[in-house]
Amino acid sequence: MGRSPWWLPWAVYGPLGALGAVLSWLSRGAVLAAPDGVRFASGRVTSELVGLALALLVTVVTVRATRLLVERAMWARRLHLTLRGALLGASHGRLLVLAGCSAVAEELFFRAALLPAVGLFASSLVFGALHVSSRDTYLGWMLWASLMGVVFGGLFVGSGSLLAPVVAHAAINYGNMQYLCRYDPTLGDTSADRAHAARVRRP
Repeated sequence: MGRSPWWLPWAVYGPLGALGAVLSWLSRGAVLAAPDGVRFASGRVTSELVGLALALLVTVVTVRATRLLVERAMWARRLHLTLRGALLGASHGRLLVLAGCSAVAEELFFRAALLPAVGLFASSLVFGALHVSSRDTYLGWMLWASLMGVVFGGLFVGSGSLLAPVVAHAAINYGNMQYLCRYDPTLGDTSADRAHAARVRRP
């Protein structure tokens, strides 16, 4: 990804986001607005502002939790090495585009379109299950992504708008991508991690 063409994120996430927007519009006549549910506040604007404040809090907590997982959980460390191999060398601008494209597309599909159709928990499980990785990291990443799907879905329904989950999702993506490129857990770590990193880097 670090040396991939600039247009690749748009080619990958553009169709997913477009599909989500179309399905959402066809099924309920709305794309950015959430279906009826319990809101954070009685007024629409107040609910959206509370949602944005919570999105910032979710970002800080999630980015910190990600670092703790990488430090303490083998599956998270190996996933970090795998993703690091794909992103290493990417510019800040490319990371920003990738973080934004993936967040917008996934929120349009999984929250705007899928959540109203199958519910919060089912849509979150699908979101988690589609975060594909190697066999030794899949279960951990799937459960973590499913949990984040519940959080993003809660922001969507509670705020009444797709804006809060998109902001949180994009900010978390960007913060974690920066961390992926900056931190190499194999320095001073186990030989198993070094072997895994060598397999990831192998052409």
